[in-house]
Amino acid sequence: MKERTFRGVEKLFFLMCVVLNLNPVARTRFFPTLDGAAHLHNSSLINHLITEDNPVLHQFYEFNSALVPNWTGHFFLSFFQFFLPAFLAEKAVLVLLLVGMAYAFRSLIKVMTPGNYMFSYLIFPFTYSFVFFLGFYNFCFGLIFLFITLAYWIRIEKGPISAKRLIFLFLLFTATYFSHAFVFAFLLLFMGLRVFVTTTINLARDSEGRKEVFRKFLLTSGGILLAVGFPLILFLLYISSVPELEKHYLETSTLIEWLEIVRPIIGLNFEVETKIAEILYISYWVLIGLIIYTRLITLRYRKQQEKEKRFIDGERLTNSLFWIVAFVVSLYVYFTMADGDANAGEVSVRIVLIVFLVFILWLSTQRLHPIIVGVFAIITLYCNVKLNNFYTTQINVLSYIAKDCEEVGKYIKPNSTVLPVNYSNHWMLEHYSNYLGIDKPMVILENYECTNAYFPLKWNDASMPNLLLGGHSSEEFLCLGWRSNDKGVAKNIDYVFILGKEITENLDACHLSVKQAMSDSYEMVFSNENCQLLKYKK
Repeated sequence: MKERTFRGVEKLFFLMCVVLNLNPVARTRFFPTLDGAAHLHNSSLINHLITEDNPVLHQFYEFNSALVPNWTGHFFLSFFQFFLPAFLAEKAVLVLLLVGMAYAFRSLIKVMTPGNYMFSYLIFPFTYSFVFFLGFYNFCFGLIFLFITLAYWIRIEKGPISAKRLIFLFLLFTATYFSHAFVFAFLLLFMGLRVFVTTTINLARDSEGRKEVFRKFLLTSGGILLAVGFPLILFLLYISSVPELEKHYLETSTLIEWLEIVRPIIGLNFEVETKIAEILYISYWVLIGLIIYTRLITLRYRKQQEKEKRFIDGERLTNSLFWIVAFVVSLYVYFTMADGDANAGEVSVRIVLIVFLVFILWLSTQRLHPIIVGVFAIITLYCNVKLNNFYTTQINVLSYIAKDCEEVGKYIKPNSTVLPVNYSNHWMLEHYSNYLGIDKPMVILENYECTNAYFPLKWNDASMPNLLLGGHSSEEFLCLGWRSNDKGVAKNIDYVFILGKEITENLDACHLSVKQAMSDSYEMVFSNENCQLLKYKK
């Protein structure tokens, strides 16, 4: 009865921790991330393209005909924008990510080792990961589906592969693919490792029943292949269509350092956050030491050796061995895979996040006294509170700038073309111009998603006009380089949006020419503390 009461109280406490973890998102109008504004703007464009007969937007944009990944985040943002203002739609998606990550991770631990659910608190510092601050929403959704899929598979892997289970697996695999191809690849890797480890242990346990083990292996593998068939074909078609570009790698010393400083949880400021991350890093080593000590003590006594035998024969060994193998393989991928190419980057920081999450999952399969685990859960929550307090102060400043950008959008006529000029020096502001178009249709010429081939929308190069800045083509201003069609009908850009303090000294020849063109052909129509808006003089 006491155990049941404790479980009930603990569930409420975990829920309270999840709710409090939303504080940085809830405190400000916007929770700006590097790519978040671009996702919000393009999701708004998707709704306008679907629901309106808008010739201007169709002139500039078209849907990607390929069934590419990176759809899940846009789907949710577009869905919420049907009945919520854009800033609330963004909050709804961020809440889904933060709550989903915590509970999906917890569900996986509870399926594997129900008694070790206290390890689920170790996920909290990784919910606001560097990947999260980069605005990689689709990648984060992919991780959630990865945890849910693995939890479901571990729950059913011993039972028969029924049609209902295959259909549900198919939906989970498909959702993971449409979230992120990279996470989908890791899901396939982990599923393969799980089947391999389970089969190997079954063979070691029962040498006389090898035919039955192999039969189960074939049925299991066949069922997984059947469920994953369609998204796997899409995945293979997708990776075969990606052009082979020169790859760049990080130094091994950098990759090792990232492990030592727990790089995935450092989102905004190295100096501040590494001090907190150091506490977590030390706690992980202490946990490893306690696990080794516990195992050595257990082996000293005959009675405990008998318990050890039951441990070896139990499910805990399967889970422990699976996750340690997954950890080693993830580390190998981390140290050997390129960080990116000309089209995409930040690969290593995504992998190191997976490495740490897999490590915590392995920890959760070990036997430690609940009080010990509870102490480390409290340490983790303390670190998470410190990080969240810091994030809140930083996001307040960034949100204020985002609100200034949103305010400028009110002075832009629908379906206008806007050329952003970014004079800010903060790395997070690269796509802030996209906040202009989160509530009304407009063509913002800084749209990295449409330039790449792995997002829902792309530029309609064949039908867009030849966009000019006061009569000058984009080829004359290589320092800006907006999207244009030199064979199309000539049309001057309607507005120029300037973010940050306008540079007046030490300008190169290109920026001097830009400044002159804006002075000759555009007039100021609005300005606030962080932004200026210029309109073409017709």
